[in-house]
Formats: sequence, C-alpha cells, structure tokens
Amino acid sequence: MLKTKMKKKIQYIILCQVFIFFIKYDIIKNMKNDNLKKITIKNNKSSRVDSLIKKKFPHISRSEIDLICKLNRVYSHTRTLKKGDMLESDITVLLTDNQKSGTIFRNSSIKPNIVYEDDYILFVEKPASMPTVANNFLDDDSLANYVASYTKILNVGETLNGGSINRLDNETSGLVLFAKTSEAYETLYKNYHDADSKAKVEKYYIAVVHNKKMSFPNYIAMEDNVKKSTNTKMSIAINEGTHAFSEASVIGYSGDYTILLVRLFTGIRHQIRLQLSSRGFPIIGDSLYGENEENSRLMLHSYMMCIVHPVTNKKITVASNFDFVNNEV
Repeated sequence: MLKTKMKKKIQYIILCQVFIFFIKYDIIKNMKNDNLKKITIKNNKSSRVDSLIKKKFPHISRSEIDLICKLNRVYSHTRTLKKGDMLESDITVLLTDNQKSGTIFRNSSIKPNIVYEDDYILFVEKPASMPTVANNFLDDDSLANYVASYTKILNVGETLNGGSINRLDNETSGLVLFAKTSEAYETLYKNYHDADSKAKVEKYYIAVVHNKKMSFPNYIAMEDNVKKSTNTKMSIAINEGTHAFSEASVIGYSGDYTILLVRLFTGIRHQIRLQLSSRGFPIIGDSLYGENEENSRLMLHSYMMCIVHPVTNKKITVASNFDFVNNEV
C-alpha cells in the first residue's frame, strides 16, 4: 500500500515537471518569434489579466485579448495566464508591433482595384468572400489590410477599419469608400451614416433574385423595422427594432432570375438581403436568408455611390468597374 502511494506521488511529480517544461518551452518559443515584443505590465494589486491588458492597450478588443491568452502569450514567471485569472504581480505579454502600436497590418500581396482616387478619398472594388475590415491586429487578409499597404495611411478612422466609410458583408462584392485623411473621414462618415445629413451619400446595389413567375413588380418601396434575432441573423420586427428603408427597381431578367437595382436609404446589417427575402424574393446564393445553393456566390454587388466631396463640396458619382451582370449572372 505504501509503495503504491509512493509510486503515484512520483508519477504526479514527473507529470508536473513535464507540464512545466512544455509551458516554459511554449513561452520561449513565443519569445523567439521575431514578430513578438515582450512587454511587462506592472501590477501590485489584485486584478484580472484581461483588465490589466485592456488598461495598458485600450485599442485591443476584449476578444483579441482572449485570443492572445489562448495563444499562451500572457504569463507570470513560468505560468501562462488566462484572461480571467486574478493576481497581484506583474504580467508579461507578447504582442506584435501592430498590436502594440494599434495600427492595422499592411499586406502588399494583393494590389487593391482602385476605381477612383484623389488626395482625400479612395473608391476600391472589393471582391466577394473578402472581409472589408480586419477583426483584430493579427488579421492580414481584409480589404483594409491591402488598402493600408497601398496608401501607407494607418490611423484614419476607427482602429481597425483603415479609413473605410462603409462595410460590406464578406460575401458581397463592389464599391467600398475610404478616406485618406482624418478630416475627410469625419465628414464622409457623418454623410454616410447620418440620415439627417444634407450631404447624404446615395448608395445603389445590384441584386439578382429568384423570380420564376416574373411576379416582382417593376418598382417596390421596402420599409420595415428590423432587429437582431441571432448572432448572425436579422429579422423583421413589429413595433420595435430599427427603421429600414430601400427601393428596388427591375432592370433586367435572366432565365428564372430578376435583376434589380436597389437604392439603400438606411444602412442596417443585412438590410437588402432581409427585406427582399421577407417579400418572397431571396437573393441567389444567400444561404442565410434564402436557399443553400451550391456553386453560387451571394448575388449582391455594391454598384454605385453618389457623394459630396469632403473638401471640394462637389457632387461626384462613382460606379463599379466590374461588369457584375455579364460576369456573374
């Protein structure tokens, strides 16, 4: 009996040593990564790990702090830390230069498709299946990452959006407007998102919907209240939610499909997709609000914007240079 207890105790000690070894190895491996910088955060009172990091680096989101902890890049002495751990001592964090400085990662592997550019604004064509902006400072494959490399402008607008004024769903293609100066950003953002702005941005999309019976009217005004129903989906609401208004006009047909020009007056998440689907005309390729179709992308394209220039005050209209209908329909 005594020998069995001793044997178990020895096994436990060995397991603990092995565990400590791998923790140390992971910390050392992370520190040897040239892209990571070792930062010590001073602390002498009982504090949560995520709160200490957030206080030191307010530009890093809570979700990214959680990710940093899961990557074993936060530790005290030889012990890696979780975001909710409480301690009264200093902690060490391993961050990339972008995380430390609060600047978006510049990716030069793809040159953005520029539709219009001057000293203050930039219209860029976003391909389908590409995020508009980065979710965190480790992301490098959003449109904003590629535009940041092209313009060399990093700190315009919100921390991770790289100066983008509008944001398209990942599956949606088409025009995205970027500001190249902070002053232009403030003006354009207000004009784009403020319904009462005298220089309201006009936004037009092309959508292709199912319409086997050719029952879509030539013109329809769509006015609803919408609300968030799940983490990924919106729904029509009664006597609650956010006001959503758009107009859709038929501009052509292709087999069993109808091609629409949609003017978006408000900018609610998934607005066009939800409003068309709720009226019995889901957009082709919309697995969230329509049918799950194989070999079809979401047939929604940001086609044209009319803006008042933030500096010259002249009205300019920019249209997508991608022939969406002939290439995708």
